[in-house]
Amino acid sequence: MKRWSCLAAIAVLCLALVIGVACGGEEEEEEEGVTEIELGLGTPLGGLAGALVGIPSKMGMELTAERIGVFEVGGKQYRWKIVTEDNQGMTAAGGMAAATKFIFEHGVDFIVQSGAAGLAGQRLCEESGVIIDMGSSQLEAFGPDYP
Repeated sequence: MKRWSCLAAIAVLCLALVIGVACGGEEEEEEEGVTEIELGLGTPLGGLAGALVGIPSKMGMELTAERIGVFEVGGKQYRWKIVTEDNQGMTAAGGMAAATKFIFEHGVDFIVQSGAAGLAGQRLCEESGVIIDMGSSQLEAFGPDYP
């Protein structure tokens, strides 16, 4: 009986070790003195649009952030952290939902969305003090009312 109890205890400890390593391995160590700047990428993640546009955009932004690594501005060190949300094929409803999540759930500093998705979230970003990049949006997004 003692032998089985001892083996069970060893098995539980081994499982705890494996689970601890598996669950804790995803978190990156925070470098002291490096501030993360969160950039929200609103892009389609499902269907054909996700396969052709969204997933490559997500992977490209993550690769870019990784390659840039830690950079310095005004004597302070920073690193980009990419946060991605599905904007449902760049629709207005999807863009507003993604912008809302970026601002209120993730607390991002910048958002990149385009088309109808960017236009839908533009006012919310302006009111929240979040910079939105809508470089490929329609002409209506730009002008004296939208600096």
